[in-house]
Amino acid sequence: MRGSSSAEQDAGDWGIQNRETLSQIEPDQSAPSLRFQSLPFRIGAAVASWVKVGFGLFSLWVLLAIAAAVPVVQFASFGYLLAASGRVALTGKLSSGLFGWNRAAHLGGILLGGWLSLLPVRILSDSWYTAWLIEPASSQTRSLRVSLIGLMILTGVHLLGALACGGKLRHFLWPLVAPGRWLSWLLQGAFRWPVARRLVDESLGRLFPRLIADIRSLRPLADWFPPVVLAKSIGKGNWLAQSSRDLWDFGVGLQLPSLWWLGVRGAAGTLLWLLVPSGLLIAAANRNDAGGGLLALLGIPLAACVFALLLSIQLRFAASGKWRAFLEPGAAWAAFRRAPFWLTLCGWVALIMALPMFFLKIEAVPPELESLLALMFVAGSWPSRLLLGWAGARSNAATKPRAWWWSLLWFTVLVIGCGAFAVILLLTRYLSWSGAGSLLENHLFLLPTPFWLK
Repeated sequence: MRGSSSAEQDAGDWGIQNRETLSQIEPDQSAPSLRFQSLPFRIGAAVASWVKVGFGLFSLWVLLAIAAAVPVVQFASFGYLLAASGRVALTGKLSSGLFGWNRAAHLGGILLGGWLSLLPVRILSDSWYTAWLIEPASSQTRSLRVSLIGLMILTGVHLLGALACGGKLRHFLWPLVAPGRWLSWLLQGAFRWPVARRLVDESLGRLFPRLIADIRSLRPLADWFPPVVLAKSIGKGNWLAQSSRDLWDFGVGLQLPSLWWLGVRGAAGTLLWLLVPSGLLIAAANRNDAGGGLLALLGIPLAACVFALLLSIQLRFAASGKWRAFLEPGAAWAAFRRAPFWLTLCGWVALIMALPMFFLKIEAVPPELESLLALMFVAGSWPSRLLLGWAGARSNAATKPRAWWWSLLWFTVLVIGCGAFAVILLLTRYLSWSGAGSLLENHLFLLPTPFWLK
């Protein structure tokens, strides 16, 4: 273990070694610059931009929850949460912990667009099946079957064309948005006609010059209309190769292997610290005699101290990406001393936001509804990780540690909160369907349902 001076020196840099790793992740642009000049177009572009950001964050939330409910794949979700806190600790910006929303919006658009595109097929299939149950040999049943086959072929072509054009949500819903875009395209073409252009310039152009300029600068039909885009790609003869490259680049950009490996190493280091206190709590939960009470009196204070220090240890690991951070409690304590108040405050927030998960485990959740449990876990854990990362950034920005008594005071406050959390964790064996096994489901530091309990 390093000396205190070395630990304090390292605490000033939460993980400069990990900047190279974080730079490999493509940054998202939450608010692209607006190229329009008129107020209506600027408002429309701003609304579309923020809708895209909101849809991306929602998609990312759902995807993280789905991954958290799948055995082994859970490590990727856990790795993302660790990476989010690490990025915030390095940059000091909460938005840095929301990376990947752009690709999540793309993937969510594919899933939503595919589901909506298949909706008419499902409706017609139900109608055909109902007619077949009533009278299999009727002409209506045969007509519905032929219509269903034709609709399935058209839907298949539509899905392939949307994916070949980029797989964005608008590519799946182009039949719905096409009328409005066609109208704007016709207006754009009419405004470019010499006679109409002169009339518009002398009338509307004088009143709304920026609006007319924006209408004339709309994207041409060949840049957004999926049938035209697909036809151009097929005509060039490279649409299959280009689609394959785009799919490969999209998969690589998700950074799933690196996030999964980060989650595996983070879970292994966390379990190393939780092994002894969790073991004491499990032993206390399995005994109803005086020995069980003695183990509880020993395990709860130990768990409280470990939990309080583990918050900073996990944050150092997330920022540095180095597993040895779990073996350097002195460096974690030195980092805590640089911002004891903020780390204690954010630690208490993390403790409070982890409490609702205990109430959701009173009744056994069917396997098909486990994703709902994971949704609540991500909804509570993700903001907590971001806040802890922000507190880590405050520590990193500090020039020197606080006084030892001030740091010890706030660490004691954090230990009290962690002690209460340990007591609640011990009592969950009376509420959870897993009994004493629920003590392994420490969702403050790990995922709500460890994959080895599946």
